[in-house]
Amino acid sequence: MPPHFLFDQLGHHVSPHIQSLGHSILSTPPEVPSPQGPIFSEEQRPSDRIQKEGQPSSNVVLEPSTSQPLPLYLEATATNLPPGTGRLKLVGLGVRTVSFLRVRVYVAAFYCDENHLERLSVAGGPDASLEKKVKELADSGVTCALRIVPVRSTDFAHLRDGFVRALQARLKLAIKSGSLANESEASFSKGIQDLKSSFPKGSVPKGEALDLVMTPALSAGQSHTRPLELTFEFRGKVFGRVESGQDSFTVARELLLAYFSERGEISTPLKKSVEENIFKK
Repeated sequence: MPPHFLFDQLGHHVSPHIQSLGHSILSTPPEVPSPQGPIFSEEQRPSDRIQKEGQPSSNVVLEPSTSQPLPLYLEATATNLPPGTGRLKLVGLGVRTVSFLRVRVYVAAFYCDENHLERLSVAGGPDASLEKKVKELADSGVTCALRIVPVRSTDFAHLRDGFVRALQARLKLAIKSGSLANESEASFSKGIQDLKSSFPKGSVPKGEALDLVMTPALSAGQSHTRPLELTFEFRGKVFGRVESGQDSFTVARELLLAYFSERGEISTPLKKSVEENIFKK
């Protein structure tokens, strides 16, 4: 099945990739429905609209290899976002595959506060890797999110175990490098346990989104922010949270960076998609 193609507001044909949205991710966004409500009604899901009208909505982007639709902007999250946070805009997306057979598991999409997209492109200097750019953004307390959409029915335990393995690998690398204090290691290990206990039993049907929202935790009675904390959302409700500590080496940051790691990233297509958007001239 050939990939769907997107069209800009003038009807010009553009590439199916995320970078071809008719507008640069760093430019002024097109008029979109208010983030206070869903982009589509319950009676008209994105896939139905694409099928009926023959071409995607300008507010929906298709992942090329699976044709899974993702919104250009995340709908209102159940997580309480910090005051002044802009809309969470899609920066890149790609499929996660496993084994030498490259079995497709889910589509991952990266969203970022649109007020800081320009900052993402210049973070760390012109020669900085994507991991370093995202790390700098995370350490400065910018709200972002990962949307996970299974392309085959799965369950919470399977997704949880994948996140835990990625976090354990990040912890092992940090310990090996000698850059992690004992207190940070203990706090991070507790965060992994909090993540494990957050996940319920049950299935996650194909096409249903699991959102991982990373927000800075505002210190009580103070104006400065602490490192990112992680909130899990499913079907519009929060089902788990991993709080940040005082150290920047948090579960929220390291799980995010696992998708953009310089080596062994969780989803190479997602990483390439984001790179193409923020590094393009």
